[in-house]
Amino acid sequence: MSSLLRTSPYANKPQYGNDAHQTTGTQNTCDIVAAAIRALDSIWREGYRFQKAGIMLNDFCNEPGKIDVLDETPPRPNSDTLMHAIDRINTAGLGKV
Repeated sequence: MSSLLRTSPYANKPQYGNDAHQTTGTQNTCDIVAAAIRALDSIWREGYRFQKAGIMLNDFCNEPGKIDVLDETPPRPNSDTLMHAIDRINTAGLGKV
């Protein structure tokens, strides 16, 4: 997963752009959001007017959690149940989470 920030290349202000990468072997939305925030925190700089920010997900696999056997982060309790509930809400057509 990659996060990026960039100021406008056309603004007559100080320029800054950077990106950061986080590895997370999960399909849990909470873990993905936490990794994105960690990455953004590492590249954020006060005093800039950012024009663009983004998060890119990459390195998908069929067996989440099997990416890094040395990963010491334990799975969240009841993670599968929560993600299945969110998936059901998102596919019901009544709204999105």
